[in-house]
Amino acid sequence: MTLTSAGVLTSTTATPAGKYTFTVTASNGVGTAATQSFTLSVNQAPAITSAATTAFTSGTAGSFTFKATGFPAPTFTETGTLPTGVTLTSAGVLTSTTATPAGQYTFTVTASNGVGTAATQSFSLTVTGSGTIDHPAAAASYTAVNGTLFGANGPQYTDVQQGDVGDCWLMSSLAAVAARKPSDITSMFTSAGTAVENGTTVNLYQVRFYNTSGTAEYVTVDTELPAGGTYYDLATTGVLWVALAEKAYAQANGLGYVTTQYAGQDSYNALNGGESAWALQALTNQPQTVNTASPTDVATAWNNGQIICLGSSAAANDNLIVGDSTGTHAYAVVGYNASSSTPFELYNPWGASSTLNGLVSYNGGSVYGGTFWAASTLISSDFTSEFLSTGSILKNAHPSNSETTSLPLAVSIPTKQADLTNAGNDTKHADQDLSASNDVTGKSVLPVGNNGQVPPISILDEWLENEL
Repeated sequence: MTLTSAGVLTSTTATPAGKYTFTVTASNGVGTAATQSFTLSVNQAPAITSAATTAFTSGTAGSFTFKATGFPAPTFTETGTLPTGVTLTSAGVLTSTTATPAGQYTFTVTASNGVGTAATQSFSLTVTGSGTIDHPAAAASYTAVNGTLFGANGPQYTDVQQGDVGDCWLMSSLAAVAARKPSDITSMFTSAGTAVENGTTVNLYQVRFYNTSGTAEYVTVDTELPAGGTYYDLATTGVLWVALAEKAYAQANGLGYVTTQYAGQDSYNALNGGESAWALQALTNQPQTVNTASPTDVATAWNNGQIICLGSSAAANDNLIVGDSTGTHAYAVVGYNASSSTPFELYNPWGASSTLNGLVSYNGGSVYGGTFWAASTLISSDFTSEFLSTGSILKNAHPSNSETTSLPLAVSIPTKQADLTNAGNDTKHADQDLSASNDVTGKSVLPVGNNGQVPPISILDEWLENEL
């Protein structure tokens, strides 16, 4: 920067940017020279110089300050989604009060000062879990498991392998959503970093469900599972999403976020018996319709892109379908071929057979395990309920009882004789306040749970019908 004697202030590469004040004197030898205090501003377009990532802990205050060059001083804005409890000031201070939910957030930060082109930066914010990890009450000790959240092809309905709890209503719903709208499954999970538990590093995931008001609710789960993933959902293939969703649902039930028969119980056994409509709503945030099973309705629903589960009859005419006096079962509809004589592709969440239309043992007989094709007549004769992911719930529809033998009432039913390896049998292991006891008649007498809850009328009706 130079000033000529002729009064020309010139700049080639004026640096650094900022405000400069100096005195200019004009003189000609006559009288007193003239002076002027002169201010020169050297403006500069902004450039962001701070790091492009930071981490906050969920539930804990934190801050990060963006830095940028340029004159005048830039102001900051952001575009994208910030976690709840996180804000960015115009001065570039990113603050957190109780950042939730845990997960990875990417948004764009812009610094502008009216000079040249505004600077932008893609910024990554990691919100880790608070460190408080819940383990729902289980019949086996928790141990860490290794594996991936999803397989190479993302969530698959065949990942569902129901274990030793009667939650086929939940398992079939997970399978049905994975078959029809896998994006609803992948969006449920957000990586929340890692934690060290009992000397072992485990992965953390934030899992999203929707409450009955449609509000997203989140719980944090780790990759420790009862019996290392061999007791409830069988995570034996190294794909963990189903087992983590099942664990998270039990945890969310303890917090009152989701619906079961046993509200407020943070326990796997609280998942015994239920309606697929409950799980479908919690997974998809879509209203549900429960109807009497009809092959025409199922075909129409499939063609309309709906997610479908079926509840079997307690008097199934075909002994290859689970359904007798000891309980009913829920299946996912995973395919439809209108030109076939067996147009409906169903999936048994026991998932015990890798062969199409393969059989597994149940109560001394055989039933379809895994995937099989069904004719319209079988849908009509062996299934009573259809659960569709749209519309409103019909109050008098039959539920999927999902092998329930733990109703919180003193009801006596025949003891279930099942292949406990394949069946989601809730009599093998039960929480103390929900466990069944055997009387001298050889029947399972089901006591009132400690919470004293009465099951939904529709569920009680179906059980009473089975006994009459």
